[in-house]
Amino acid sequence: MPTFHEEQAPGYSGLANRRSNETMDSSSIGELSSPEPAAPELAVWVWDEETQTSVPASHAAYLRSQMAQSPSPALPEESPPQYARARIPTLPVRYTFCQLSFNTMLLIPPAESQDTRPQYHISVNMNCFVPTSFITTIHRGAIAYGRAVAEFEMGISVEKGRVRFGRYENDISAILDKADKNINHTKWTWRPPKVRHRLTWDCRSVPFTCHSIGPSPVLLATFTPRKLNRAIKRPSDPPVLEVSPEGQLHFDHLLLALLIVERKRLTPGKSMFFDRMID
Repeated sequence: MPTFHEEQAPGYSGLANRRSNETMDSSSIGELSSPEPAAPELAVWVWDEETQTSVPASHAAYLRSQMAQSPSPALPEESPPQYARARIPTLPVRYTFCQLSFNTMLLIPPAESQDTRPQYHISVNMNCFVPTSFITTIHRGAIAYGRAVAEFEMGISVEKGRVRFGRYENDISAILDKADKNINHTKWTWRPPKVRHRLTWDCRSVPFTCHSIGPSPVLLATFTPRKLNRAIKRPSDPPVLEVSPEGQLHFDHLLLALLIVERKRLTPGKSMFFDRMID
């Protein structure tokens, strides 16, 4: 800003009359012009951590002092209400395998069920390094981002089929075996590390039955596979898995075992595979 002298500068009219008599120094000439208006001060805004807002710098200290003086809001004496967890059904529940896309299906309960949300999301993807091997992944809930339950890989590969659930991973043959060589109509035994989840799937007649292993086997579930009837020009009924109240406690394992059994049961053997390729 320009600096002004203490004495008052003469006006324009006085300067014209005394132009020949008075001598003015060069510093006085600049003082005859009107002073430039002062530039407005820019407000400086800062982020206040306590109020979590942007405020002028001049207000930040004031707001902090006000918040320090104001009492903290009282906390409620009781906890907020919580959603009630879905209880274990007291009757068998019929779940349907519903195709969602070309490689995904959902296991959904009936509309009249106590909990109508999809129970499992099941997807199958190709192993890009071994295009003849496929990975099945099981998640809880309706989407692929739910809690991971298990996954297994099977197919035509030099590697043996593998299964993984939790921290356990092993060859499928180490925990699943069949009673005889007839792969389509036999009894399968599922032997995971935890003894209480060991069970059997009996595929010798439809519906397939799943029982616990022990002195007194308990019926855990039944499975009715899709029946392909080309003579009837209507969509075939979807596969149905009926789970008993006792089976709800073993749901993850009986479903995982069933998916592996069905993959094995419906995959043609070596001789049949090459015959089908020729056809």
